[in-house]
Order: sequence, then C-alpha cells, then structure tokens
Amino acid sequence: MDGPGGALPSIIDTLKLRSGITYRGTIELYNESKSPPKEITMQLKLQDIRLDGNTQPRSRVYDETVTAYTEALLDGAKFPPVDVFFDGKHCWLADGFHRYHAHRRNKHNTIDATVHNGTKRDAFIFSRGAN
Repeated sequence: MDGPGGALPSIIDTLKLRSGITYRGTIELYNESKSPPKEITMQLKLQDIRLDGNTQPRSRVYDETVTAYTEALLDGAKFPPVDVFFDGKHCWLADGFHRYHAHRRNKHNTIDATVHNGTKRDAFIFSRGAN
C-alpha cells in the first residue's frame, strides 16, 4: 500500500521462499491516478496540514474550546479524526480546527485524519456542512 500522493509504501509484506518449491499467486496493482480511493484515515504530520486556505467556517478558533480539548487529550481522550482534502500536493484542513490546535498545543507531531481526494474548494464546501 503506498502513501498519499504516491509516497513510498507504508505497509510492506515479506514472504520467505524456499528452494525447490513452485509458488503461484497474483498481485493486483492499482493506478490511483485513474481510480483514487474516496477517503482513507491515517496519521498525518501536523506540519503537513494547511490551514491558510480560508477553509475555516467559523470567524475564529475559540481558545476556550482549544484549552478544553487540550486538557481532555492530556487526560487520555480520543477525538474523531480531522478531515482534510488532498489535491495532489497539499492537505487542506476542512473540519477539526479546534482538535488540530489542541494537538499542536500539546506538542503532538501527528493527528488522526480522514484524507479525502479533492481541492481546496472541496475542503471549503465540506467545512460549511460540518459546522
């Protein structure tokens, strides 16, 4: 399975073969540029998520909410993944701005994210329906 944007494989399966035995099998390869998956949930680096695309539907990020989420994370709470849209180059945050900032405040390097294929505009439209 390759990573987002055709990155190096993130899952590699190994098989030890023995001499003198005939092995038969099939390998199915997908061309994600022709039929990309609709979405995948994975860990993303916070630094790889773009927040500067005007995709935040609220007028601001509320510090009280970020503080509450930060404290909940410290207490071991698990939050739903944020939603981002990957346009082939950038991951645009569409939903989960308070969760993102709470993870950053807690010095986390990664966050669970549902990655959708789409543009910055798709992220903008999605964000309006999420809140």
